[in-house]
Amino acid sequence: MQFTLLRKYHAESNGERGNAMLEMAIVFPFILIIIGASVDLGRALNQYITITRVVYEATRYASSIGGLEEGTFIRGDAGIPAGHQAIHQRIEILLERGDMDWTNDVNSLQTTLEDNGGALEVKVNMAFNFDAWFDQVNFLDVLGRSEATGPYLYLGGVPSP
Repeated sequence: MQFTLLRKYHAESNGERGNAMLEMAIVFPFILIIIGASVDLGRALNQYITITRVVYEATRYASSIGGLEEGTFIRGDAGIPAGHQAIHQRIEILLERGDMDWTNDVNSLQTTLEDNGGALEVKVNMAFNFDAWFDQVNFLDVLGRSEATGPYLYLGGVPSP
């Protein structure tokens, strides 16, 4: 009697082994897609956090340097004043420290000094690219812009040219 139970169990186990392989073959591609999407989302969030910290640091730096002129200046424009160029250079250094490529990852960089009802404010606005592994999924485009605003705190006189 014990011998027949073992044979019966052995026969059922072979059929279930084939079922398990078939189920794994069906489910495995979906598992890989979920893992890949999770890694891609993690990369996007890491890049977003890096960009956000760089923008906040640039705003903090811009609020304390002298020689900023009022107006909006975009990276790549001719005739950017020295103070705004210093901010752009600081951002470039910080991005390099974060292992990001200044020329390919950053779409636009805009620094602004404006008078907001008697108080000067510094704004840094940056848009950037994220090279997703899954280009069909465009939900990562939401993370592509960061902006920070802070008071202009420079207390010294404006340096003479």
